[in-house]
Amino acid sequence: MKLTDIRKTYHNRNNDVQALKGITLDLSSNGITVILGPSGCGKTTLMNIIAGRSDYEGTIENVPEFDYLTQEFNLFEDMTVLDNLLLVSDDRDDIDHYLNEFSLEEQKNRKVKKLSNGQKKRVQFIRALLHQPGLLLCDEPTAALDHDNTELLMEELKKLSDHIQIILVTHDILLSKQYADRIITMEQGIVVKDEIINEKPKSHAGNRMEKRSLKDTFMLAIKHMTSRIPHTCGQILLSAVCIFSLFSFCNLYGNVSKQSDYSETFANGENMIVSVPQQTTGAAGETLSGYRVKYNGMTTEDLFACDDIIQAVNDNPDIIAVEMFNSSQYVSDTDAYMDLEYQRMKQFDAKAYGPVSDEIPFADHPMDSPVLIPSDSLSVTDAGERTYLYTELAKTSRIQVFDLTNGYRDLPLICGSIPEDDSVIIDQNTANLYMKNEGYDSYEQLIGKTMVLGTRYYRNQYDTSAQQVYEPIKVKIAAVAGIHNDIIHMVFFNHGVGENPLFDAVVQDQHEVRLDYVRFIVKPGSDYSAIAQSLDAFFHKPNVDITVYQGKGLGQEHAFYQSPSGLMIYGVIVIVIITCMYVISELFYRKRMVKEKNILHVYGYSPLLETILRTCMITILSCILASVIAGPAGNLINTFASQHYYQAFMTFSFPLLLIVSFCTGVFMIVLERIIAGR
Repeated sequence: MKLTDIRKTYHNRNNDVQALKGITLDLSSNGITVILGPSGCGKTTLMNIIAGRSDYEGTIENVPEFDYLTQEFNLFEDMTVLDNLLLVSDDRDDIDHYLNEFSLEEQKNRKVKKLSNGQKKRVQFIRALLHQPGLLLCDEPTAALDHDNTELLMEELKKLSDHIQIILVTHDILLSKQYADRIITMEQGIVVKDEIINEKPKSHAGNRMEKRSLKDTFMLAIKHMTSRIPHTCGQILLSAVCIFSLFSFCNLYGNVSKQSDYSETFANGENMIVSVPQQTTGAAGETLSGYRVKYNGMTTEDLFACDDIIQAVNDNPDIIAVEMFNSSQYVSDTDAYMDLEYQRMKQFDAKAYGPVSDEIPFADHPMDSPVLIPSDSLSVTDAGERTYLYTELAKTSRIQVFDLTNGYRDLPLICGSIPEDDSVIIDQNTANLYMKNEGYDSYEQLIGKTMVLGTRYYRNQYDTSAQQVYEPIKVKIAAVAGIHNDIIHMVFFNHGVGENPLFDAVVQDQHEVRLDYVRFIVKPGSDYSAIAQSLDAFFHKPNVDITVYQGKGLGQEHAFYQSPSGLMIYGVIVIVIITCMYVISELFYRKRMVKEKNILHVYGYSPLLETILRTCMITILSCILASVIAGPAGNLINTFASQHYYQAFMTFSFPLLLIVSFCTGVFMIVLERIIAGR
């Protein structure tokens, strides 16, 4: 090994310090070479440069395989003596030989951190002997050793120096004179004296450390974990908290956003597709559903046949409900009136609505949508009282009846279940109204209760002598849905299009029914515009558009819902706090991590591979623990949600848990890599 013009400068804040000022040495012989000199003369700096631990100017050639005994104890403190030695060699006979020679046989199963300084020095020296390098660098190897241990160590070094080169830094002049074969004296970064005492043969390159196998690295990672159980358990717990927090945040954000988006979609009518006349009269008032009572320019061709509506629903699987009840219904048994302007009968105030035609026959039809009748009003029998009651209730409790279609069963339910019979699902608006009327104080109390829907309709048997009929229809509540609409009260039947009891009570033959308008509800998140265009093309009405509902006729436009950014902020804060905790915990062990990764590198292990294997095992255990925590924690969160009439906020998703665990594991590897350095 040759050192030529080695220079080292430390750049401090106030000035530059030259630690080495052009060192040139030929270090190519076996024996003990002692470097003497006062503190600060550059001895340790020179050793670190030879060991590749510091940058420098100049050249170093032919560095043999070496081991470095530093003043610090470069050992895995939490592992046993035997495990530290097995890092280097699998030869138990050699290990037992050196343990006996250095009086450490009884200590081999003790953790290194429980040994005395002298014993640690001997363990470090045994490991170097097992390495069998061509060069052994020793920085103050006898520091903190008593006389007996110093003598024992130096005698072993002397015997070893016949076969390898030993470079030793010390302050002990007597020790150097007793054991040195060459003494190099340094002062202020230069060599002032180089004395050869004993000529020794040329040194050899030494045994190169073979790259350790995956199995060896895996076993080391296990030893690494089991040797420090409290630290490993702390890592597993912290990682589990991190995984659970990420899992909960993603789960909560996804479910809360989904529920909120779903609910707000219904509340604003975003997923509602309606028929809208191209022209309306200014004289007519507005109904709760937002449509004019009278239209201009509409003919009988603009009416909707019940069979066509059923066909349109069957052709569009994204349609989940349809309303056909709140409308006038007609029979078309001839073609004579198909080109006539759509008008009401004479008895419906001809002055207000213009000339009428006697040629348009009417079937039975409702005058308007049903109302919710309180149970204490069922005893009203007089026609005048019923008319007054119905008129008053219509102001506050009008109900829109929808038929669920295409087997849709995904309405979010607060309580109850999807009905299989004549029972109904009601929205929160209807549930609140019913609770107010009947004196209930929770949605759960409504399940199984009977609700009375009053309908007023004409029964004229296809002639002009229409008769008003008041008929209460009793239905049982099967479920309360976690949705509402800002404009209407919604009741859902689960029988199919046009098959609900209210429709059947009014219509004699649905195949002959023609409707003023129709309203569709489609799955939230669908392409509403595309579906509306498809329906518009299907019906192809001259004076009516099928379009996405936009609050027309209500005097206002509804602001659509935005995702819950507040929840995201809270989630980010929690994740940042946990991340800081993990970073702090890793920084606390930074010095030890750096030392141990240097040891692994010297003895043929891949520090990165060991980190990956160890982190994978910790992450797997953390994932299992997080999944165990997720069960009861999820139940608590879902109980809270249920108490506040929300759907479940937490749903266990194994793929999501794996993704979150993977991200946590990668974060741990990157963090350790950054903190420990290369």
